[in-house]
Amino acid sequence: MTEYHEYYPLGHIQAISLLLKNAANFATDKSEQLTKVDYSKYGEFADMVFGEDFHLSVYCDAAYSHLVASSLATFFESFFFHEFHNLRDEYEARRKEYEGRALKNSSFDRWKLISKDDFWNPKKVAYKLGKTKRDIVDGVQQLMEALEISIPIQPEKWLLIRTLFLYRNYVIHNGFEWRKAKLREFKSKVRNLKVDECFRSATSGNETWIIYMTKEFEFELVEFAFEIVHLFDLWFDERMNRFQHDADYLFNEDK
Repeated sequence: MTEYHEYYPLGHIQAISLLLKNAANFATDKSEQLTKVDYSKYGEFADMVFGEDFHLSVYCDAAYSHLVASSLATFFESFFFHEFHNLRDEYEARRKEYEGRALKNSSFDRWKLISKDDFWNPKKVAYKLGKTKRDIVDGVQQLMEALEISIPIQPEKWLLIRTLFLYRNYVIHNGFEWRKAKLREFKSKVRNLKVDECFRSATSGNETWIIYMTKEFEFELVEFAFEIVHLFDLWFDERMNRFQHDADYLFNEDK
């Protein structure tokens, strides 16, 4: 019996999409308010009121961007975790068969290097006997290779997820306004990954102040979330059809 309630990934990403749409509208309204308000009516307090509204607008954009990052990162973590959890019981029952095939077909033998629980954890990458490191992108790909899951996911799609988790981790640990050293560090990693187009920033005194995800990057991530649910569903359907064909052949007395 499974330890978890039934997980519905399509419902998960649909809920996130609806939430992000409403949050985006709110953030946009706050930004547009700056151009609609006549601040002169505040007289000597005009600059102060404008400054407060400006900061509120920037923080609304930051809050929205952080919401996107945390919501989508949680989706991908949940999706991969539950998909592999659902496969575990069956593969455990046929472990020897799949171990043997993995030894022949895989250049990296995850089966033999780490514990059973670590093997099934998509957040962990095996790199030598008994040793793992945390990297969900490499972990998922390594686990898919070990299980011979042949789903056509392009390298640029994996890069999308890697970039998302990079930003999510900085957001979690550094908040809205990052120290200048952290801003430089993040921008250096972004340049190394060649994903500068995924981010935009607010500036203060001609220096980077707050970093946001671009709308295009957000859209690509949501689009890929729907796509990966579909790709895994297709793979499961094809796999179940293949198993049924094998069963029909094995138990057909007229063969």
